[in-house]
Amino acid sequence: MRTLPGGIGSGGPGLPTTGPHVFVAPVGAASSVDVTGGEGHHLAAVLRIREGEPVSLADDTGWVYQAVARGVGRDVVALEVTDRFEVPADEPRVCVVQALGKGRKVEEVVQRLTEVGVDRLRPVVTARTVKQVEGAKADRVAERWRAVALAAAQQSRRARLLQIDPVAAWPVAGAVGAVLYEGGGVPLSEAVEEVLDEAEITLAIGPEGGFELREVEASGLTPATLGQTILRTETAGVVAASVVLHRLGRLG
Repeated sequence: MRTLPGGIGSGGPGLPTTGPHVFVAPVGAASSVDVTGGEGHHLAAVLRIREGEPVSLADDTGWVYQAVARGVGRDVVALEVTDRFEVPADEPRVCVVQALGKGRKVEEVVQRLTEVGVDRLRPVVTARTVKQVEGAKADRVAERWRAVALAAAQQSRRARLLQIDPVAAWPVAGAVGAVLYEGGGVPLSEAVEEVLDEAEITLAIGPEGGFELREVEASGLTPATLGQTILRTETAGVVAASVVLHRLGRLG
């Protein structure tokens, strides 16, 4: 049982585990784990894991586990846990507030933010938001986002899943950071410099039509720009997050 330095599994050095990376229910002190359902089928039938081969596990608690396959069925893989590592949470957390985009653009955002190491996503509805999700539809959409986040976290070998909040109204409360605004502002790297000691840095991204000026003013966030070009809503959050993660030493 070992504690790893910060940054592991979130854009810093890779996890110390080997083999396919899979998220499972909390492992705790268990010495064996059965991977079942879709993940078990993927390991057994798609990746064709064999007895004696290594598998990397994470359970979204801050721990990762080295395991070895001891039994392989059609949709289940029995694993023996051979080592475990505690991965400290990164500080500050990086949160992207993303206005809902048309179609399945948020799914693309979820995937990319997971890959680069963002900690939290807060989907919001703004004045110019076209897509609306309510009731049962909201539940289905949220379930799809979580599935995308899970697959991306396993592919990118994260220790923790991207936290996805329920869809909320803009502006969000209690946020400090920057709001990207095509009407002007300071460079993003300058806008976040004064909040690097906060517990969480927020980066707010508008919908296809952008934020209205009144929304920017009501947010309490610093208006910021990423450069001379205007990025698509599904691109802006990933680029903004990458700039901040690089400044924090977690990317690049």
